Amino acid sequence: MINKKYQIGFLVRILLLTLFIALLMYMLIIEKQYLRSVYLIFLIIYLIWSIYRYITKITRDFYTFISALANEEYSIQFAEDKSNRSLQILYHLYNTTASRFQKVKYERDLQHVFLEEIMQQIEVGILAFDKDEKVLLINKAYSELFRCKKPQTLADLNPNIYSIIKEIKLGARKLIYHSIDGEKLILSAHSTSFVLKGKSMTLVYFHNIKTEMDEQELESWQKLFSVLTHEIMNSVTPISSLSSSLNSKLKKDIVEFGAAEPKTLNSLSEGLEAVALRTKGLLTFTESFRKLSKVPKPKIVEIELEILFERINTLFSSTFQTKGIVFSYLISPEASILFADSQQIEQVLINLVQNSIDAQSTNSGSKIIIKVTKNYEGKTEISISDNGMGISDEIMEKVFIPFFTTKEKGTGIGLSLSRQIIRMHGGIIGINSKTGEGTTVSIKI
Repeated sequence: MINKKYQIGFLVRILLLTLFIALLMYMLIIEKQYLRSVYLIFLIIYLIWSIYRYITKITRDFYTFISALANEEYSIQFAEDKSNRSLQILYHLYNTTASRFQKVKYERDLQHVFLEEIMQQIEVGILAFDKDEKVLLINKAYSELFRCKKPQTLADLNPNIYSIIKEIKLGARKLIYHSIDGEKLILSAHSTSFVLKGKSMTLVYFHNIKTEMDEQELESWQKLFSVLTHEIMNSVTPISSLSSSLNSKLKKDIVEFGAAEPKTLNSLSEGLEAVALRTKGLLTFTESFRKLSKVPKPKIVEIELEILFERINTLFSSTFQTKGIVFSYLISPEASILFADSQQIEQVLINLVQNSIDAQSTNSGSKIIIKVTKNYEGKTEISISDNGMGISDEIMEKVFIPFFTTKEKGTGIGLSLSRQIIRMHGGIIGINSKTGEGTTVSIKI
């Protein structure tokens, strides 16, 4: 329709031009009216200029429109001249087309931003590279997981990470145990490839499943504790009660009747006492099981950390003074308040401070410092550091195992209980230690 109107408009102008030229020839040759011929000449010049402007305007605006589309400048708009119906329709079509392209571009950009935001927010580390091992993309989770910025090539990666990536076969999954800055990671890694614009790309995914593995391990321990507690209590309680009763009756009969030889009766009494003592030890051991298997649900309240740390300082003040330990704490203003179970968090901190005290040598200069900050996730990070003996790698692997202890009179449930409490608060606890330099326990909650 537009093309037809344009053709008609152009044809009318050509016909008028032809008519005026013919009329000019008639006036000059036949009528010999030179003055009127001058008027016709000006009219013909105006008509030629009008046709030229008409063609030039349409051509120029068409070029402008196509150039705008080619450069993705979809905001371009043309004035719709209502005095010229054919041009009005043409420019309306230009404007409508540009608006639709702009809408498509906006939706495409919005989808790109949406996918980009998803990729940056997911907790799975993503690394993409081409066949030449040029790194094309890493997301936020990858940077935080491996504590690195975007490298140019795979060769720029940490050698350990590079070897891990090269070991993963395409389409396969691999469980990787890795350590970064003393933090133990359990990574589920997966590699896949695809072709984009004729180029082969490889994607590697890393998911830290340590939290899930720890929770599964904790759940398994709790189930075991529950069964053992039930069975031991059922067996030991009657034995303890019976041995105590027999021992009491035996002593009473010895006093009243003297029916047996003192040596025999004394041996029997000592044996029953030994049974009662060992039974009592088993009951105490079972009570430790109970503590680990039945941690109450946290009662969340507002905790002022400075007040809490002062209570701990007061509790251990005599120990600090006796052993010459300097205790201090540093709290960031934005992390001064913690929402948690006050009694449970205090118990965790007491356990950790006690461990730091036990790790100190007899030399002067012993220090224990607690630092509290907010991390990028908005979580509170509490670190308890000491400059004690440190923990060897061999022992580090076992510190969270229930009832494992290196102390002569230790129960081995302190760190296990602490980890369970922190887990129930939705947090994580980790240890970083160097033998001879000290230990730092970090809590994120």
